[in-house]
Amino acid sequence: MKFNLYYHKTANLFHFVANLSNWNLGCDSNLNRAWVRKTGKLTEKERNILGKIARIISAYGRRPETKSYLAFLFFTPDEGRIWSEVGKLVSANELETIRDSFRVFETRFNVVWQEEKDRLAQWAAVLNEHIANPELRSLERDIRAFFRRSKPDPNLNVCLLLSGGGGYGGNNQGYLTVALRCSAVPPGTYKDVIAVLYHESCHAFYQRPTLDKIFAEFMKELRVPLPKVSFISTDNDLWLAIGEAVVSNLLPEGYLANKYFDRPLPAKPKKGSGASFGNWRLYCATQMFDATRNYIEKREPLDTGYIKQIWETLKDFAEEYPSK
Repeated sequence: MKFNLYYHKTANLFHFVANLSNWNLGCDSNLNRAWVRKTGKLTEKERNILGKIARIISAYGRRPETKSYLAFLFFTPDEGRIWSEVGKLVSANELETIRDSFRVFETRFNVVWQEEKDRLAQWAAVLNEHIANPELRSLERDIRAFFRRSKPDPNLNVCLLLSGGGGYGGNNQGYLTVALRCSAVPPGTYKDVIAVLYHESCHAFYQRPTLDKIFAEFMKELRVPLPKVSFISTDNDLWLAIGEAVVSNLLPEGYLANKYFDRPLPAKPKKGSGASFGNWRLYCATQMFDATRNYIEKREPLDTGYIKQIWETLKDFAEEYPSK
């Protein structure tokens, strides 16, 4: 797989405003508190416009693979075309609201940007150096076999963002994109960031259409209530929980992270820590480590049997970590 690594101010200003708006569960509340401590208490005007931004972003899709997913228009490598492309998707009033939010928050954002933009340049250099490692081609072969992907790996756009840890990826209108939050991560932990990069690459390219088809087959057979955990209330939520577990069982928590990045077998979440989505990822990767290793090393592709094992693990998780 070839990665096109880049960063620019427009993408990061959107990331700043979007995260402050708390428009979905993926927004980092700890990061928001840190930014507010650094730049000052939010004003009533700012809170009002953040509410508008949350509604606009939500209206164009809550999952990265959604055709109209707004964030990916800001994360394109061609910064000069962003506003014209956004204007084709949103209404004139929505476009003006987004532009207004940028004007309102730019001074606050610049405080953080001036401190951290050089770290993004450092990360681009570090990642470009280490993703050339030939061992990663073996990792890619393992992933392709698991997801039954025979097509050649494409070029993948990777937009580097402020803050530390995590990201998201998807195939949006044919544009394979990963957003990777890394500026606050110590460069010495590059293996962890590369593991996240491949996790998001699985979401962006490898997992579909294989996972969609297998999950549809699984749902035809499912005749029992959804597990009682806070992050699952619909079949779509179940798809997200299982899809995330499939990829997390590989990396950055699971078997392939252990095999290629020397990450130890993860420990189960602490008792009483709650039925959070993050705890579910960790729990499943831990409980299914051996099963995942067997699939990878025996070159067995993802199938309904693997999804059923995740389902049983999810039921165990709901019992062991009840929602409060």
